Amino acid sequence: YDLINVGVEFDSITDKINYKNVDFEFKELFKEFNYNLELLMKSTYRNRDAVKCMQLMNQRKELINNNKSKINKAVEIILNESENKILVFSEFISTANEVKRLLEEQGKEVLIYHSEMKIEGRQEMIDKFKTIDNSIMISVKALDEGIDVGDCSIGVIVAGNSVSRQTIQRLGRVIRAQPGKVAKLYQIF
Repeated sequence: YDLINVGVEFDSITDKINYKNVDFEFKELFKEFNYNLELLMKSTYRNRDAVKCMQLMNQRKELINNNKSKINKAVEIILNESENKILVFSEFISTANEVKRLLEEQGKEVLIYHSEMKIEGRQEMIDKFKTIDNSIMISVKALDEGIDVGDCSIGVIVAGNSVSRQTIQRLGRVIRAQPGKVAKLYQIF
């Protein structure tokens, strides 16, 4: 398999400035907890700075994951790899819907899978993905672990987190052993 890291910049100066400000404030507060996430999380029930730090961490994550440059780069990669079966991973339903909308504007049929769907709808998406050659499915966290999605040779992580177990699980979705198959996992950061 190939693991391909793709870096992008913020698409607007405003987003870049917002990110820098939030990141700076987060790091200043996080120092108080010795950069220890476990300590920070344990402190949130009794410490206002811990709560503020967690809010900043989430705000920073949203700015990163909803970056339009990441979404546009994901669409570009998917269009370039559209001769293959593609599984796209996202953290937010809004990001998944935006990627889906942009791909549909390009004439692509896109399946989507997330926790707000009814169980029957989710199973239908998996069944379609397994049976349609060159299909594209976008998943919001839900396919990270334990669900067999069949043969898939391309994975695109539009938005994720820094948890290596999640990345390994996502990689496992696309590297199922098959003759002549070279799997690729794109990580957009």
